[in-house]
Amino acid sequence: MMYKRMFVVGLLIFLMSVSAFSQDEAEFSLEDLQTVADNFSKSLAQALPFNSTMGLNWADAYIGQILGKPPRFGIGISIGTTLIPVIGMDDLFSIFGVNLSLDKLKIGIPLPGYTVEARIGGIVLPFDLGIKFGYVPTMKIPFGLDIGVKNIIIGADIRYSLLPRTIKIVKLSIGFGYNYLNGGITKALELGRSFDFGNEDTGIYNLNIKDPTLSIDWKTHCFELKAQASFSFKIVTPYAGVGVSYAKSQAGYRIATDVSVTKDGSPVDIDKAQEIINDLPGLQTININEKGFESIQGINNWNFRAFGGLSFNIKKARIDLTLMYNFLSKSLGGTLGVRFQM
Repeated sequence: MMYKRMFVVGLLIFLMSVSAFSQDEAEFSLEDLQTVADNFSKSLAQALPFNSTMGLNWADAYIGQILGKPPRFGIGISIGTTLIPVIGMDDLFSIFGVNLSLDKLKIGIPLPGYTVEARIGGIVLPFDLGIKFGYVPTMKIPFGLDIGVKNIIIGADIRYSLLPRTIKIVKLSIGFGYNYLNGGITKALELGRSFDFGNEDTGIYNLNIKDPTLSIDWKTHCFELKAQASFSFKIVTPYAGVGVSYAKSQAGYRIATDVSVTKDGSPVDIDKAQEIINDLPGLQTININEKGFESIQGINNWNFRAFGGLSFNIKKARIDLTLMYNFLSKSLGGTLGVRFQM
């Protein structure tokens, strides 16, 4: 579908800086890997709630009653992106032989998304309900990058009008929404790596991998309170709003490959290696087995955003242009929405 293709095009912007893949055998510290991974995971997790709020930012602060004349409802799509910080991203990818040039992007990297949306007016009480859904199944990016992507976004909200129905031009509402985001990118790499870990008491061990598949995964549950005002004119509807959200997020990396652990060249049982890693400072989020290892950070945080824009009204069609700003990360975002609305 067209919006899926636009999501892929947007994600290509995210990945266009991939320039080379190292194939050398190299040795790194597991502690160094985890330091840069922690920085990247925290940075990404802080940006995810903002990205999950794309969609359902309709210009009208309240659309009316489903039992009205005519009944009030709408359906459409939104496509857009938010900018995420790049802290630790270059360092994380470079350890796995992927050379990026993202440090020059001071404003952040675009993380695109799309949603199919619907909203229906309330009954008796002055409220409306909205739902959104966007899904890109695991698929390969074209143009020879051999990168897999996946993305799913689900959300819903309820908004309650604070002004009498007799006031037609100005609308003011408060609302509550829930947003779920789950996505990631994968890349198969032709390289060998050895990560050493341990200390003087345990001795030095080596975690060895060959030709791994690197995955960057993210997920968030975002709960948002928001307020919105809109001004209804015949041709345009300007609007503005603010939202405060609390999110439970996860972000990190996964390595899929055959894993072996050695000490002074001799094989070491994986379970014993895991016990040693669990006792080392800063490595407690790492889990290993014979088929790979991973580190996923769980981060809960607050977010504050502002949003607003214009809706162009063409008979029963609406074209929304929305800008968003995250006060904590100082990140920008924007969406374009097209919908049919009664």
